[in-house]
Amino acid sequence: MSVQPKAALKPFRKFRKILKNFSQPPAPEQVHSLRTQARHLEAVVRALQLEEQAGGSALLKALKPLRKQAGEVREMDVLVGFASSLERDAEDQGVVQLIEYLAARRKKAAQKLLKTIAAREQKTRKQLKRCLKLVEVETGSSDSNAQNGQQISIKPMARALELQTRLATWPRFTARNIHPYRLELKELRYVLQFSQSGETQFSAALGEAKEQIGAWHDWSQLALI
Repeated sequence: MSVQPKAALKPFRKFRKILKNFSQPPAPEQVHSLRTQARHLEAVVRALQLEEQAGGSALLKALKPLRKQAGEVREMDVLVGFASSLERDAEDQGVVQLIEYLAARRKKAAQKLLKTIAAREQKTRKQLKRCLKLVEVETGSSDSNAQNGQQISIKPMARALELQTRLATWPRFTARNIHPYRLELKELRYVLQFSQSGETQFSAALGEAKEQIGAWHDWSQLALI
């Protein structure tokens, strides 16, 4: 399996830009991008087996609180959208109250996210730079001069096969294990994306499955609320 240098290096550049331009309060698109690029970075680190090196493990540790807090904000953004689509009578205030409740939770989560970024941004940037050097060595290309060429490596292939094996032997779905399944689907798709020159039918199917499971999970969370 070949590593596409541009695809492997791109999340580092995008994540730095997101941190630099993060607004107050954060827009839904910014929150989603922060979370998505954090997942991309984690996939790159694991696919190139950098988590055992100090630069890789430190970056994973730095990303986790940012990604987790962004996830809480993102969940409220999604649920507000779902709640807004519910049918309701003109005199029924139940949905309005639900949206107001979700919006209040979103505001609180967003404030916490901003505090987390402020407290960890400098350290995260340092770890991004440190890990980037490791990725440049693995891909044979620098971030400032990434080429379209391919660097042969068995590491992404090994990670992809590991994920595919786990997904293929997953136990029967339950409400508790379907979300972890979705996370591994997502990681596998990311690994394939920076190891291939374009979207394949298989990676497209992974994306569709990820979206359907995500929608089921989000509607379930809204029902609980």
